[in-house]
Amino acid sequence: MKIFPLKALLSVLIIFGCVAQASSQQAPPVLLPDKAGIEPGPAAPVPAPVLQGSGPAVLIPPAPPPGPGSALPGIPENALRCIQTAREAKNFFTAGEVWVSRGPAGDQVIEAVIMYQGVPVSVLAFDTVDGAILPCGYRPRMFNAVVAVDRVKQELPGIMRDLNVLNGAEYCEPENSWVIPLAIRGRIVAHVKIYRDAVHILPDYAVARAMQTHGQ
Repeated sequence: MKIFPLKALLSVLIIFGCVAQASSQQAPPVLLPDKAGIEPGPAAPVPAPVLQGSGPAVLIPPAPPPGPGSALPGIPENALRCIQTAREAKNFFTAGEVWVSRGPAGDQVIEAVIMYQGVPVSVLAFDTVDGAILPCGYRPRMFNAVVAVDRVKQELPGIMRDLNVLNGAEYCEPENSWVIPLAIRGRIVAHVKIYRDAVHILPDYAVARAMQTHGQ
């Protein structure tokens, strides 16, 4: 009987463990409902085109069968599950399009899209002068500033890695979703929406429209 060296056997075990761990990390699915507030039904989903990028196809759940109501039991208890889903999805966030957005008064800000599975799910804002990431709700009044788009593009991959999913959620009734804040260096800089089933990630349709208008 042939005896394998101990070092070779350990190498095989380590490689097998890494492969098993990688296969266990699955990205949460994306939900593109064809109607606001639709509940995923039991029938087979229908493939839909990806909004942006070359990621996996997004699935549109069919309409549910008629019933007495659409309320799900235990929605408040889903908050913690949604936070966990957001943390799993965060591992698959990638940098999307970057553009300069101008407000009604002519003020400028750099915006960069957070992509997930080829779909825009949120947007980040940056100072046009130094490329610093801006917290939600704050927009400096900059006019005809030196635009630091290249610097933002260079730093985006690192920012994607450094984003933290905070341990809290707010329920959004119109979309039947939980809104999870994303923070970096103590500042909330974006939000991601998880459908009320605590399984599916919701696209940001406003960002998708902005990509069509401003995307470079």
